[in-house]
Amino acid sequence: MNEIKITIDTNVLINLFDVNADEESALKSCLLLRAIIDSKKDVHVDTQISTASEDDISEDKDIVRQKSFLLRMRSIFQQITPGEFVTQSGEITPKSSNDQILFQELKRILFPALNSSSTSYTNNINDLKHLFSHIKNRRDIYITNDENFLKQDKKNALKALQTQIMSPDEFITYLLSFPDRKAYSYKSAPVRHDYQNSALMGSGEMDFTNNNGLYVIGSGNFIFEIKWGECSHEKMRVYNDPQTIEAIALAEDKKFKEITSDAFYDFTDRCREPRRKKDVLILKNSKGYFALVRILDFKVKDRSDDKNYLKFEYIINPSGDCNFKEQPFDPNPKHEQKKSTEIPL
Repeated sequence: MNEIKITIDTNVLINLFDVNADEESALKSCLLLRAIIDSKKDVHVDTQISTASEDDISEDKDIVRQKSFLLRMRSIFQQITPGEFVTQSGEITPKSSNDQILFQELKRILFPALNSSSTSYTNNINDLKHLFSHIKNRRDIYITNDENFLKQDKKNALKALQTQIMSPDEFITYLLSFPDRKAYSYKSAPVRHDYQNSALMGSGEMDFTNNNGLYVIGSGNFIFEIKWGECSHEKMRVYNDPQTIEAIALAEDKKFKEITSDAFYDFTDRCREPRRKKDVLILKNSKGYFALVRILDFKVKDRSDDKNYLKFEYIINPSGDCNFKEQPFDPNPKHEQKKSTEIPL
């Protein structure tokens, strides 16, 4: 069995314990741990955090909450350490001269203008300690919500230091790319990794003649493999063939918020034919969760268009209900489209 060694940043970890965290951030952190715990993929995920997390939490002025965080964190996660740090010429740095070289290189990549007079100096040094301990302890993937770390140029530079940076969504997608164990009910991930979006709402674009017509939305228990096919000038065809799909239904001339129950729709047929911008496709996956899909546009070469093309929008309900009346839909969430991620060497 393969093994992946991951390190979780404090900004991902904190959302598990902070009751004041916004629902979207908290859900992403919960889905990350759920994907790791429930995974039936042929891979073992070794999950640890850095002792620098305690430095982050010590900045919390609410002493009761600080103690609560530390108790939960120490009870659940094993910790790796960046080693001893000292102050030299007003700058915080590792005590070992060999470690100083790596630490300065990380500082150059992530915070090139940082100095001890910077207002964000302490926070940025803690961020560096996290990643430094991750690399020093020879771990594979660092998972963070920090936008600075997730910039593509920063990720490329850090790859040269034998580490890989991922957001929680990216890691879930990467985890799903491993082959299944025999007991796992899902098929392996599609070949076209750009034909997927792991967010709970968003949109997708594809050439529906590629990838066996498959586009994957969601991740973990919320994964849906949508199998598309050409139908007519105004309709596309969707099949319930993938193993992640239990059933499909069609709601004609409806909006997302008008879908309030699965009891009103027929889920008995193998395929459905939604119209462009008019109908809502209802999908139920093999874990019992529901998603809605609406076609925004499509083109067909055989019908005098310049290419084969499909664009759709979707929303997944993580509650397990088929009631979308109170679930707001944002067609352009912050991290909408997830590109393929590289497997660490």
